[in-house]
Amino acid sequence: VNVIGRGLDPLVGSVILEEIDFSIVGQHENAGIEPELMISQEIVRSFLEGVISNTENSLRHIQLPQMWRDWHSSALIQFMREHE
Repeated sequence: VNVIGRGLDPLVGSVILEEIDFSIVGQHENAGIEPELMISQEIVRSFLEGVISNTENSLRHIQLPQMWRDWHSSALIQFMREHE
């Protein structure tokens, strides 16, 4: 993991983001061939919390990397339950 997430900071609290795709594979590509992730779940979760915490947000879709969904991490499961 070598991306620290500073590039996401300007988007925290955004009310215009409708879709966020962290999957790092292109459309119609096999998710099983995802390269090693360069950003942490904690950075992504913190970012998403910042966006979702704004009650006027427009977020309708979040795409997370397949390997994160396969790992079933407790932090990710908790986040998904809180924001279904």
